Amino acid sequence: MNNDLEVQNVIIQLEGSGADPEEIDHWTRQLRSELEEMGSSELLRGDTQPQGAKSAESLTIGSVVIMVLPALVPKLVDFLQAYVLRRADRRVKVKTNSFEIELPPKTFSEEEMGRLISALQKGGDSPVGS
Repeated sequence: MNNDLEVQNVIIQLEGSGADPEEIDHWTRQLRSELEEMGSSELLRGDTQPQGAKSAESLTIGSVVIMVLPALVPKLVDFLQAYVLRRADRRVKVKTNSFEIELPPKTFSEEEMGRLISALQKGGDSPVGS
């Protein structure tokens, strides 16, 4: 199978010191809405949940599970970096089957961005030390 067409499952997890579950749930719903507004019809690929099934995001407060085509990973990384910079009170973790990283509230260097994008596209090892 062509690797360019393989979808990467990505979990985006939000945390905040002193935040209660309702607040984290609210943040999660906002994040999901922002992802949809940025063109999730391109970013989020398909709905694998059977009708009437509980979604993964409703089972874990603070987490959004998305499926991303490798070509759209740079768009996701740009979005997440901007989100982290706007929301310094929240910690954002990105998880895949092969790594987990907490995104720091800073601008990534081109090298860090490149490693994160490559790791997300290929499902490789952790791109940067956390």
